[in-house]
Amino acid sequence: MKTVSIVTPAAAAILGLCALVMTIANVRTSFARNHTPPTEPWDSVANWKSYERTSLRIGPARPRVSIIVFTDYECPACKQLAKRLGALRREYPTRLAVFIRQFPLEGHPIAPLAAKAAVCAEQQGKLEQFDSLLVQAPTLEGKTMVSWAQAAGVGDTTAFAKCTGSPATARIVDADIADGRRLGVVGTPTLLVDNEEYVGIPFGLESIVSRHLDRSAP
Repeated sequence: MKTVSIVTPAAAAILGLCALVMTIANVRTSFARNHTPPTEPWDSVANWKSYERTSLRIGPARPRVSIIVFTDYECPACKQLAKRLGALRREYPTRLAVFIRQFPLEGHPIAPLAAKAAVCAEQQGKLEQFDSLLVQAPTLEGKTMVSWAQAAGVGDTTAFAKCTGSPATARIVDADIADGRRLGVVGTPTLLVDNEEYVGIPFGLESIVSRHLDRSAP
């Protein structure tokens, strides 16, 4: 015997109201994304180039615009920012570079090792692939850094594993942390778009980058 589902007028009204609320919420979210003014810089950093020099770079050697990011591979907001920056790199492949500075936070037990592993992936020419895998992953638990390196195409995983335990690699990460503290970083992500400092993911990031590109045009 077939069961017939009957929707009462009251239930239909509630369903209609829920649909209306969801529609309004979606419209408001879309409006906010498209109409919220870009975030004002937290600060202007005169010596911003000094934070670029020792960073891991993804992008051209002489970019028109540099984005220097102090990041943590277990930070959810850092992962969101990295995806946005990846889209911007694809849009401006010859004009925009992202410089990664490691700033693993307390309470993120895998982040310090992931930071060292990124340095070691860069030494084998696989930083972009390795970084992309880590920021796309919901969690870093359950896999070794060597497994991530293999997935990223790192050729010499024995050298990679040795590199992650090297004092020289630890010093590179420690230098990033020291530079972050010098800049006043207390949380991640913190980023410089050329000389402008932003804390967190700024509203209108794409507009901010576009403004800097326009300003740097010859």
